Amino acid sequence: TFDSLNPDQFPQKADFENHINNTNIHVTMTDKTNWNTKENTAGSQAKADSALNSAKAYTDSKMDSYGAWINVPLASGYSTGD
Repeated sequence: TFDSLNPDQFPQKADFENHINNTNIHVTMTDKTNWNTKENTAGSQAKADSALNSAKAYTDSKMDSYGAWINVPLASGYSTGD
């Protein structure tokens, strides 16, 4: 009931108003800035595409320097997994 409430357990009006009017409540401006500058989908896709192209270029360069692939016969009892 309301009769059993102790007013001292509640924040003072000025403290309460400062809290509800605080536009940076619970996080700092640095936190907000960090969140807003995180990687986005387009940026991460561009990095993934670049990594894929670099990997393809690397493996293609190895193919050129070593020649074409050849089939090497396996020892008896081994399988290629086909």
